[in-house]
Amino acid sequence: MRKLLVFGLIVFSWGFSATAIGYVDTLEVLQSYNKAIAAQADLVQKQQDVQEFFALKQKEYESYVQPDSTEQEIFQIKKELENAVEPKRQELLELNKKLSNEIEEDILVATETISKQLKLDIVLDKKSVLVGGMDITTLVVDKLNNKNK
Repeated sequence: MRKLLVFGLIVFSWGFSATAIGYVDTLEVLQSYNKAIAAQADLVQKQQDVQEFFALKQKEYESYVQPDSTEQEIFQIKKELENAVEPKRQELLELNKKLSNEIEEDILVATETISKQLKLDIVLDKKSVLVGGMDITTLVVDKLNNKNK
């Protein structure tokens, strides 16, 4: 009974706390943020470059493999193909990670700035909010895009 009473008091006190909550639709932010759009286009181009390079190396591989090639020779040619493609693949992965980290940091900073301006105590992702809260998505997008001009 005592635990129930304590729980009731905690819930009661939460009900009277004035917490201002906002939320951001991160998918919409990513689709509207100029830097994120440009980064996505850059990554697509780099990925196409890697695929073209791989296709070229694949043709080279096929031209080196002869009907009388031994398994060891085929293995060596495959290894050379993989070694030629790996640095390009790594470069693409590192670029993706770098751009993702930069964009994520930009979004966090802009969201924090807007939340302080609006005196919001908590900002959540829209997917976490069922009811209530203030949508600050447009404000965050505007802040991000104006920052880069």
